Amino acid sequence: MKGDEKFLGSPLLFKSNRSSDFDYIIEKISSRLEGWRANLLSQAARMTLIKSVLASVPIYTMSVFLLPRKITNRIDASLRRFWWTGSSKEGRYLSLKAWDSLCKPKACGGLGFRRARDINFSLISKLGWLLISDGNSLWTTVVNAKYCQVEGFFSTPRPSKASLVVRGIWATRDFIRQNSIWIIGQDSKVNVWDYHWSCGNGIQYDVGVLNPKIKGIDLSGWDRRRLSAYFTPEPTNSLISVDRRLLADSDSVYWKSSSDGKFSLKVAYWDLNKERVAEKDEMCSLIWKSKLHERLKLFLWKLCCDVLPFGSRLQSIFGKTPDPCMLCGQSEGDDDLGSVEKVRWGLPRLGRIKGYVDFAKSDEEGAVAAVFFDPSGSVLAFGAKKVSASSVLQGELEAMRFGVDLATRLHLGGLCILSDNLHLVQSVKAKSCPFWNLHLAFFSLVGALHSGG
Repeated sequence: MKGDEKFLGSPLLFKSNRSSDFDYIIEKISSRLEGWRANLLSQAARMTLIKSVLASVPIYTMSVFLLPRKITNRIDASLRRFWWTGSSKEGRYLSLKAWDSLCKPKACGGLGFRRARDINFSLISKLGWLLISDGNSLWTTVVNAKYCQVEGFFSTPRPSKASLVVRGIWATRDFIRQNSIWIIGQDSKVNVWDYHWSCGNGIQYDVGVLNPKIKGIDLSGWDRRRLSAYFTPEPTNSLISVDRRLLADSDSVYWKSSSDGKFSLKVAYWDLNKERVAEKDEMCSLIWKSKLHERLKLFLWKLCCDVLPFGSRLQSIFGKTPDPCMLCGQSEGDDDLGSVEKVRWGLPRLGRIKGYVDFAKSDEEGAVAAVFFDPSGSVLAFGAKKVSASSVLQGELEAMRFGVDLATRLHLGGLCILSDNLHLVQSVKAKSCPFWNLHLAFFSLVGALHSGG
């Protein structure tokens, strides 16, 4: 043998440098991404391709070996670069949102990507689960006979000269212990010092209910005297109330968070990340559930999560005044609002709703948008549409009309509409049309504002 033989894409022999043994995974992912003419794909299409590539290319290797963190980090780095730039080649680029945030479910504000390390760990956890729940298969019989002759999987220290596969399985023990539970049988052999366990009566027990002075515990008996010596009073009373004749003949192990008690990669992945996905994002959920094109959904998600390269976003990253707007040519610091008044983009007063409207124009096309906030700063609603406008003033007027109309349709009371066009704001306050050819549109807006719209 030359030493570089592989089976199902995975190496049979390993060198002293573990990371270099798995470089082929990075090469496969990069070649797959580059081979799809990735620079021609939209970000929405690249999002779909990433999920497909990560789910298929390294799956055999990840199902057997717990990869070095250096390799999983490089996998994430390649996918992250590809999503932002359309290329997996080296070079600098701007990432406006952390990869960990993008690797949250869509309902939690992410894009549903999955970190390579989490997928790998979940797959190896399946091997650990089979080791304690499936004693009839050939490989579990061999591993148990070789490494767990004296004590069980959870009690046996990791062998110092164990194979790379076994070392990966042993790394999942704490995770499996915390998320599994044994239902004891009449002839129970469960080591209650190592496992969570129950009688199937809805009550879970762990090492905290045991008498620390007792070394060995035999659950084959079921009388108060023996149980009182083993356990604290509360679990003793609950165990005495269980009809032991109703217990199964033998012990069985279940996965806690699964409704049927069976292990699955999906359930393991969610349990592994339950702290990261605890908080839901209702606005993002509404965006992804809407009946819109995927590219439009992605744009709205970017808008909601501040992942667009606006001047304010770039300024928060680089700490300098952004370049002038490509649409209107004005810089953020330009003071075209006069010597006393400037638009303040703060939160509304208690009991009020703030609506911000704006207009943007490029060549012959224009668009208006509106967004509404409650006093806590949460987004209540937002919208946008294309408009035709012969001037910036007309566009800003159409933006305000759009915002008022949207607020009226959504029944948003106590509304304050804000625009960054001082000329329009002063005209509305004075009820004086700012330009002769905007007469109808202007007084339609004024009427809506003063009628409670």
